[in-house]
Amino acid sequence: MDIKKFDLKKRIGVSFFCLSFAFFVNSFFVKKLVIFILILCCLCGTMFVKTQTNPLFLHKDVESVCFVSATNYEKENLDVESVACGGVFFNYCSLSTARQNLQKLKKNATGIQFYLADSDIIDLLGELKCQNITESQFDNICLYSGYSPFCQSAVFVDGKKTNVQIAVSNDEIVIGFPVILTGY
Repeated sequence: MDIKKFDLKKRIGVSFFCLSFAFFVNSFFVKKLVIFILILCCLCGTMFVKTQTNPLFLHKDVESVCFVSATNYEKENLDVESVACGGVFFNYCSLSTARQNLQKLKKNATGIQFYLADSDIIDLLGELKCQNITESQFDNICLYSGYSPFCQSAVFVDGKKTNVQIAVSNDEIVIGFPVILTGY
């Protein structure tokens, strides 16, 4: 047997093996690269999508917040004052406490109330992007109902989808999502 022919056959065999291995590795690598790029695009896309948070959590005139829930958060060592009413607790706290513990407080909440002083109702309706606003007058209280994109749950009031209710009395304002559950 000629050594040169053997070397040539060996070289061709090794070259073919290397090429097929390189193709396999490259196609595997290309698949992984494409998947990585798709995942990266999805992550970048979600970073630039603005998630809307209720602007009242940043509002300067909010004096207190109430999370209506079946949970008594006073027992959870949060800076919350809870008032029991049947099987429901009205968990009152400051705006800073609400911001710090928002995920925990809103987890089981059936409603959220904000208490404000010295705010302009027209500005508030604009900030909350309220639509389909109805206005009612009861004694000394002006009551607004409407729909806002900042609340996911809704109820039907007079046949209209409603998820925000605002009560204005003198200089005090109570805003409830989806409706005011604590009274006004």
